[in-house]
Amino acid sequence: KGALLIDMNGREVQLWAGLGGFPNKILPGGYVMGTTGTRPGKKAYQDQIDLVQVDWEGNILWSWRASDHFEQFGFDEAARNALFRNPCLQGEAGGDWMHINSMSVLGENKWYDQGDERFHPENIIIDGRNSNILAIISKKTGDIVWKLGPDFNESEATKKLGWIIGQHHLHMIPK
Repeated sequence: KGALLIDMNGREVQLWAGLGGFPNKILPGGYVMGTTGTRPGKKAYQDQIDLVQVDWEGNILWSWRASDHFEQFGFDEAARNALFRNPCLQGEAGGDWMHINSMSVLGENKWYDQGDERFHPENIIIDGRNSNILAIISKKTGDIVWKLGPDFNESEATKKLGWIIGQHHLHMIPK
C-alpha cells in the first residue's frame, strides 16, 4: 500500500501511498527514498524500476533510473551481452543486474571540504552487489561521479586493491 511511518506506540504517523521500498529510507527533513514500481514479468526478481525521493506530501522531488546511466557503469562487451540476454541474471546469480544493497547520502566529508565536488554531502553512495560496483551519484545530475568496479583489473591500483564481490553497505566514514 505504500511506505508507512509509525511511532513507538505503533500508531500511523504518515503513509506515502504507492511508494514502494525494499525498504524505504527516511532522510532528514521528512523526505523518503523509495520506488514508484517494479518491473513486471515472470523473470523479474526484486526489480524496482527507479529510485525516487519524495517530500512529506509524497511529491517526487528527485529520481534516478540505473538503466538511464548504463553506459557509465563501465561494463565490458561480454558483460553487456550477458545482461542483454538475461537482464535478471536468473539462475546462479539469482537476482537483478545491479541489486543495490545500500544507498545513503554521503554527508560531511574531508574530500568535499578539500574541494572535490564529486563528494558533495548531498550526493548518493551505492553498492551494486551483483555488478561489483561501488559508486557515488551526483544528486544534481544523476550521473555517476565516482566509481570502483566492475573490472578490478583495469589499473594497477585496482589490481592491488583486489576484487570486491557481493558487497553490502558501502558508506562514507563520517568526518
